[in-house]
Amino acid sequence: MSLTSLQQGVVNGAVLSPPFTGIVAEKGYRVLVRSRQLIDSAWLGLVANKHKLEKQPEQARNMLRSMRDVIAAIRRDNPAVVNYIVKNFNVSVANATESYDDIAGVIIDTMTTRDEQMQKYLDGFHQRGELPKPVSASDMFDFSLLRSLK
Repeated sequence: MSLTSLQQGVVNGAVLSPPFTGIVAEKGYRVLVRSRQLIDSAWLGLVANKHKLEKQPEQARNMLRSMRDVIAAIRRDNPAVVNYIVKNFNVSVANATESYDDIAGVIIDTMTTRDEQMQKYLDGFHQRGELPKPVSASDMFDFSLLRSLK
């Protein structure tokens, strides 16, 4: 939707993910900032409700293991990932390489952010009035399944 709106001139700017940033750059649009330049804490995550985690913890662990394996594969095999991007998005090798750099630049190998970073993020929400009271990172996030992986 953002890409289409940008190309149709409905919006003056849009947040795009790789390789779409490269696609529009090749069409003459200016990329103002790459995602890897913005990251100071994770802003995307895997979320599940507590009931699901209690009833099917092994399914959650399997998902986390799969994510860990994908992250390792991305780190380990740059040429294969670039080739995948070229083939599946029909983009140039230069675009795919830049996309790989963007993706690799925002991946958090541990799949979690340090508690201090999360607390700073939550404190910002409270200071802006988006949370009615201060909240601790430990009250908001539970990484016990992630930390229990083997």
